[in-house]
Amino acid sequence: MSIPSHTGIFRIIKEKYGRTIIGTVRHYIKNAEVIASTKQHLTFNIRAKRYGLIPRSLQVRPLIQSHNGRQIALKASRDFLLLRIGENMKKIKQGEKDFLFYQQQLERDLSFMDMTTLDEVRQKAQDKMTAKCKERQKKKFDQLMARSEQKHTSGSIVNPDKWVKNYSSKQLTMNEKKVLAKGLNFSLTPAKIPIPEIIVSVENGLRKVKSGKSQAARINVIGALKKAKLPVSNISSSESRAIKDLNKDSSIVILPADKGRLTVVLDKTDYDSKVKSMLSDSKTYKKLSRDPASALERKMNSFLLSLKRSGVLPSSLYYQLRSSSGKTPQFYGLPKIHKPGVPLRPIVSFVNSPTYRLSKHLVTLLSPLVGKTSSNVANSFEFSGFIANQSLPDGVTLVSFDVVSLFTKIPVDVAADVAYERLQEDPTLGDRTMLSPDQIKQLLLLCLNAAYLAYDNEFYQQTFGTAMGSPVSVVVADLVMEDVEERALRTYHSPPLFWKRYVDDICAALERNNIDDFKQHIDSIEPSIKFTMELESNKQLSFLDTTIHHHEDGSLSTTVYRKPTQTDKYLSFDSHHPMEHKRAVATTLFHRAKKDLQFPSR
Repeated sequence: MSIPSHTGIFRIIKEKYGRTIIGTVRHYIKNAEVIASTKQHLTFNIRAKRYGLIPRSLQVRPLIQSHNGRQIALKASRDFLLLRIGENMKKIKQGEKDFLFYQQQLERDLSFMDMTTLDEVRQKAQDKMTAKCKERQKKKFDQLMARSEQKHTSGSIVNPDKWVKNYSSKQLTMNEKKVLAKGLNFSLTPAKIPIPEIIVSVENGLRKVKSGKSQAARINVIGALKKAKLPVSNISSSESRAIKDLNKDSSIVILPADKGRLTVVLDKTDYDSKVKSMLSDSKTYKKLSRDPASALERKMNSFLLSLKRSGVLPSSLYYQLRSSSGKTPQFYGLPKIHKPGVPLRPIVSFVNSPTYRLSKHLVTLLSPLVGKTSSNVANSFEFSGFIANQSLPDGVTLVSFDVVSLFTKIPVDVAADVAYERLQEDPTLGDRTMLSPDQIKQLLLLCLNAAYLAYDNEFYQQTFGTAMGSPVSVVVADLVMEDVEERALRTYHSPPLFWKRYVDDICAALERNNIDDFKQHIDSIEPSIKFTMELESNKQLSFLDTTIHHHEDGSLSTTVYRKPTQTDKYLSFDSHHPMEHKRAVATTLFHRAKKDLQFPSR
């Protein structure tokens, strides 16, 4: 004879004994399940105490980040664990008293056979709850043990080959692979407390504070520094030696992958060959005989000084923008591991260059001009919301366009003219600056034409297009794309059903018969700007961080798109980063998934 289910036994008892006794039966079974669950919880907590582990829910965060603060927090965590063990025992004891009370009451009211059947149902529910909680608590305990072992082994990576690609002739040791697998954004705990840097930062912050308060702050900082102790190292001694060995090895280059957050190791000779092969392209780069930084710096500072003297550039802003000992932007390449032969993506770092701060200031002046067209899309969430309300008629298909080498293909004069026209039309420009559109255009030309770069103590000039790496180049590229698309859409006989653009990435809906003709049309708008094109495949098309699904009824929806190079590598929890940064990683991923999954595929 099979044991009836909860519902079955409730129905039987209700039919034979009436509705009033059902409540007692429910309490009887529920109480047994609670006892089983609490016993497993007690076992977990006792095991955690035995192994010196603290459950995450009881881990007290030190309010003061010092050795004493951490010890106080650890003691409080252990006290809470003892308190929880005691509470578990009390709950079990009270639960067993209640269980006996319900059992005696039911034995009085039910027949022997019905009570026996009820006990079989209760035992089955209790066993099920025991197995369920035992598995859950075992998993929690294993995770606690794993985190504890990881902490004591400095976060060793089990399979570092997942995050390290070695294309060099060097055979990496396991410790070398482990430290590289932590990621190039992994921050080591300091070898010494950076007292001079802290003092400089504090003094900079106290410049505008009244003398009385600033002196009190200095005294507090000095007291904190005297008591400060170094944090425990987040790498082992063997990993530390591996880092030193990698730093000493001049035969290799260690770089982040172009996409996917992998760490890539290349032979230095191979890397140099690929970089110099790119720079030897006479259509894009011209080699210079000397470092252009000082001449550019004098020219820029002279023009800024003339603006200051004419009263349109405040003194404070002048000293902020002028350059001193600026360096020529550095050229390097990031390996495209998803492509045959692992080519490099050219990157130029403008940090510390003569025009860097001026370029960033121009961004603040020009950014309000961008994004006011109906075709502009700010992010994948906005795009997903738009797509969810679209429906394509028969004969219309999804198409994506992408500009070939955008920054090196935008004519500087076109970029400056487009920006100048927008500035003249902007009624709010006077709220942001006293500079006239003509003066801003001259500053913009200065930045865009400063397309210099250096590699291996040799200097080059980008012969066409806006300066790669310059902050203002991104804004200018967006303005030019708005101008190009406006002319393209206005002059085509059968415009797309929709056209959405993020900088140079475009998603459009076109009639199938017009696709090739439209491609030729947009390529003809600005001779140097050419587009690549991709059609939807299997009723799907990837755009930004989404995959667009084209359904049979013409409706569209989106899901999150994961690139083939995705590795799920973000920031190691052992890295010496503020906890706020680590929380922000998880929060950002959560919000992205939540937003982009509001319109799932059907």
